[in-house]
Amino acid sequence: MTRPGNTAQLNVTVPKDLIVELKQEAQKENRSLSNFVASLLIEAMKNRKQS
Repeated sequence: MTRPGNTAQLNVTVPKDLIVELKQEAQKENRSLSNFVASLLIEAMKNRKQS
């Protein structure tokens, strides 16, 4: 499957309690789980580069 734009697909395995928290936070912000997790990863990488 070809991904649109400048994106790539990534499969990640996380603990069950973390997925519950991620889903809750994404829902609070009216975002999809995928979009929410992607934004967390982008933010974490920006912070990591600044350190």
